[in-house]
Amino acid sequence: MTAPHPIKDTDDLLRSLDESPELTARLQNRLAPSAVQALPELLAEITQLVKANTRQINENSQLINETSQLVKENTEAQKRTEERLNSFIANQEKINAEAAADTKALKELVEKTITRLDNLYGDVSALKGNAVEQVAAAHLGEALIDFNINLEEVEILRCQRFVDNQTSAAINEALRVGRITPVERRQLLQTDIIAKATDIQTHETSHFVVEVSQTIHDIDLERAESRAAICAKALELPVQPLSIGFVIHPDHAEYAQASPVPVLLHPRLGPKS
Repeated sequence: MTAPHPIKDTDDLLRSLDESPELTARLQNRLAPSAVQALPELLAEITQLVKANTRQINENSQLINETSQLVKENTEAQKRTEERLNSFIANQEKINAEAAADTKALKELVEKTITRLDNLYGDVSALKGNAVEQVAAAHLGEALIDFNINLEEVEILRCQRFVDNQTSAAINEALRVGRITPVERRQLLQTDIIAKATDIQTHETSHFVVEVSQTIHDIDLERAESRAAICAKALELPVQPLSIGFVIHPDHAEYAQASPVPVLLHPRLGPKS
């Protein structure tokens, strides 16, 4: 090692440092700690970390942008789905409302049709019943001959809407004095035929309550019996029940045989061919 020059001033010091790297290193070790000496290397590492973090931030930013785009697309897709669903629900509600209205209209039409058919059936039944009653009234004398009454005269006191004035007055008087009730009066005025027949030999009169039906059922016999009893109370005379028709219903033949109400069958009361 070269012997150092005498150092008298700063220039001498700098010159000695230039000439002796060892002296320079020793001086650096004295003047700067190891941490300071490591700063360049540490700075280089920090620079690398910053670059790496920057790349990661850029990658994260790109990922965030892509995620944001996906979220946006999903939101728009969900919005479109909701709009389609709302449109479908609205259309379905409209269809349901129209279907309900159509069903209601159809139900009303069916009900009106049923009502009209019922009315028509009632009208036809009434016309048929009226026709049968008219035939029965016209031929009641013939039917009563089978009842062993030799007739001089048969007088119809009640048939359909007709009620003999004297008979009507007697019925109203019976109601007034309480021999019959309003319900019984109504039943009496619903009787098919009330008739009076005069015996040609004895000249005695007999009163009849006649229920008329093409096919005789048990209800016809029951009505004839109950209405004859009401008529007897109203007129204060003996009244005989009678059921006239074309045929007895097979299911009610046994009932008719046991009934106290006589049944007269007449061919003119059969269905028209």
